[in-house]
Amino acid sequence: MTSSETCKYHPRESAAWFCCHCRIHFCGHCVPRKTNAPHPNCTLCRRSLSRLSVAKDIPPFWNRLSLFFLAPFNKNILIMLIVYSFLGTMLPIGVIGQVAFVILLIPFVSAEFDMLEKLSIGQKLNFTASQLIHSKQSSLTIKAFIVFALALLLVNKVGFIFGASSGYFLAILLLLGVPASLVIFMMEKNILSPINPLKIVMLIKLFGKAYSFLFLISLLTGFFVSKTYQLVAEPDNPFMVSMLLFVVSFYLVTVIFLMLGYLLYQYHVELNYSINAFDPKATISHKSTDEDGMEVVEIYLQEGRFDDAKTLLLKKVKLDPLNYKANEKLILLFAALNKTDYLQKLVDQYFSLLIELNKAKQAADFYCQLLLREVPYQPSSSALVIAMLPFMNNLEQYKSALTLLNSCSLDPAHEKRWDELALLKAKILIEYEQDNTNAISLFNLIEKRSLNQALLEEAENLANLHQRL
Repeated sequence: MTSSETCKYHPRESAAWFCCHCRIHFCGHCVPRKTNAPHPNCTLCRRSLSRLSVAKDIPPFWNRLSLFFLAPFNKNILIMLIVYSFLGTMLPIGVIGQVAFVILLIPFVSAEFDMLEKLSIGQKLNFTASQLIHSKQSSLTIKAFIVFALALLLVNKVGFIFGASSGYFLAILLLLGVPASLVIFMMEKNILSPINPLKIVMLIKLFGKAYSFLFLISLLTGFFVSKTYQLVAEPDNPFMVSMLLFVVSFYLVTVIFLMLGYLLYQYHVELNYSINAFDPKATISHKSTDEDGMEVVEIYLQEGRFDDAKTLLLKKVKLDPLNYKANEKLILLFAALNKTDYLQKLVDQYFSLLIELNKAKQAADFYCQLLLREVPYQPSSSALVIAMLPFMNNLEQYKSALTLLNSCSLDPAHEKRWDELALLKAKILIEYEQDNTNAISLFNLIEKRSLNQALLEEAENLANLHQRL
């Protein structure tokens, strides 16, 4: 099995999953899955699906090493590094400067997480300057700062109780787990997950030598960051030296995040990390397809499993009466199965709900679809007809409007709103059929029998107008 296979139900889409029991390839749209359930079940047999991976087509970490060190020289990223370095150098000393430095780091680290996420799903780093400033990862960054602050407090406490050497040892030990913690953070976005030692050890073992290289870069980065912090804290520090140290520190941090993003991309199968590996330029949607679920219905219909499709649609309509797709698909399914009794009741309920919500146009459009499909339905209420007719006001829909009107009685003895229906029919006959004779007959009937003074006057005026033409 390779990623060159296409989806059975969407032939233009590459397959992402394969069911060994049904021997069917599925794309990502066909497979509903909940959050934190990276291996979904088959829509048809409910057995576990196998992932089709492109991991073998992803160049190894070592083959892309130059990418990580050259990417920060991208114009927009480099400008970001210089701007943050300049701002960091300009900060005042003391507590105010420390607080300002943390605030400065929040948008910077948020942008770094954005880069990590982009590489982790196989996208190119084509950031604009505004995207780097207005990051979407600020909440994740704040969580990361909380974990970092707790780790820093722990190091200081150990150093105070057991001596400086113990504090340094613990700092190096914690630094060993920082790259793994960032990856876990990116995948799970949970404040407790990054401090899980079992997950950290698993990642270190999975990344192997690449992780060792990452750790060395992290140590180097830690050295530059500490030196930069010490130098900036001095009142007479050389401006250019401080700024250069800031640039180097921020550059190394960016390199680390890029390496982590690529390792997450390379090992996404082993980590059960969902990516759009089949179209690296596309944006990944983390929204569960089960929220809509219509893809599953379509699969059931294509496989001839009508009862399963009906059960799923009924469940969706019950949970959400305003689920237009589910309502309309269920109506068409009942029509195909010749369930006329259920069909009449279901369509009436659906149209009544749409009209109640001021969506009569949607009801009118769907009624026209029912006519095109020759679905046997007649509205049970003249109120539905009167609400929908004004939205059937073009050349393509006037015949549907006449069909809708002909389904109603224009007999004053049987229909309370017969005069409204008659007036609407007369207007359609004149405008689209040029049938003045029948239209004038309806106008005259309204004049003689209607008790609605406004309708009576309108019918009289229209009759006089068209008799003179």
